[in-house]
Formats: sequence, C-alpha cells, structure tokens
Amino acid sequence: MPWPVFQFHRVQEPQHITYEAVKNFILHPMRTNAGGSLKKKVMAELLRWHSDKFHRTTLAKVRSDHRELAKECAGLVERWLTQLLSEL
Repeated sequence: MPWPVFQFHRVQEPQHITYEAVKNFILHPMRTNAGGSLKKKVMAELLRWHSDKFHRTTLAKVRSDHRELAKECAGLVERWLTQLLSEL
C-alpha cells in the first residue's frame, strides 16, 4: 500500500506510520504544492485519507487478510494529518 511516508514499502506495522514520517512526506519541498498553501495541501491529503472515503474507495482493493491492518494504518494517517493541520 502506498502510505504517505518515505519508504512506504517498509511499512509492515502501524507503528511504522509515525507523525514525523507523515509530516516529512507531506511537507517535503519536492512535492508539488499546486500553487496552494501548506494548509490546503494537508486538507487535500486529509480528504484523500478520510476513513469514510478510504473504506469506500480503497479497502475493497486490499486483500481480505490485510484489511484490518490497512484500516488501522489509514486511521493513523488521518490522525497525523489532522494533528498537522491543527499546527499550521
């Protein structure tokens, strides 16, 4: 799963998705900002990773034996993005 962290292929457990890892990835200067503010960039990512949307659009594509782990990881991403947004 392409989690919003560098080296997403190494994410084997939820604790690999840390606040700092998500923040560093989302705010990395090489990522396109599309002319918007950092706050808008984080909001766009938050909409992408929102639990309702994730469950509707992505979870069905995840192997059934990985779904619980994927839900937990997506919940962490959503939590870290919400925290990041509150700090901007």
